Amino acid sequence: GRPWMAAHSDGVLRYLPGAYAVVAGVIVGLIALCALPVVQRLAHWLLHFLPDTGRWAERRESWLKQLDTLSTESRHLLADKPRCAAILGVHLVKLFLLFCLPWMGLRFMGLDTGLTFWQVQLLTSLTLFVSNALPNVAGMGSVETAFLLVYSSFLPDASSMSLLMFYRLASYYAVFAASAVGFALAQRQLNRG
Repeated sequence: GRPWMAAHSDGVLRYLPGAYAVVAGVIVGLIALCALPVVQRLAHWLLHFLPDTGRWAERRESWLKQLDTLSTESRHLLADKPRCAAILGVHLVKLFLLFCLPWMGLRFMGLDTGLTFWQVQLLTSLTLFVSNALPNVAGMGSVETAFLLVYSSFLPDASSMSLLMFYRLASYYAVFAASAVGFALAQRQLNRG
């Protein structure tokens, strides 16, 4: 979709190389930490440079224990190919549904943008991609910033803000509310049993 994006956006593409570098670095680093014993040994070695006093000693021990658990469980998971395929499948379905939310929002609000379903999928995936590379404070604001950065090239400001509000309500607050209800029901069941 690069030619289409370049023809219609006003500057979003200049953020992509940096986003590719940051996201690829994080993904490769996490995979290496989970799957490569040499990287796990390096992490163990680096953790021993933390101070030996007070809270740092406690943190180091906790992090070493977590690193050992991560290493053990990652090896078990990677050996179970059907489970890995199932996890990837669930995430693909989840992301596809998440990327459908702006399309449903456009239809719900009656905004005629001229964007096709697959173009909205591309823009939403690009939004998520750019938001992962943006610096943020406590996880707040990066999705909103990336959403407006990407969608403002294709929608008027009022429409892109309305679509952002719909997207965040559906992708965050509705999910949070459903999770709270589910947690309360599970807690009640647990307390009864």
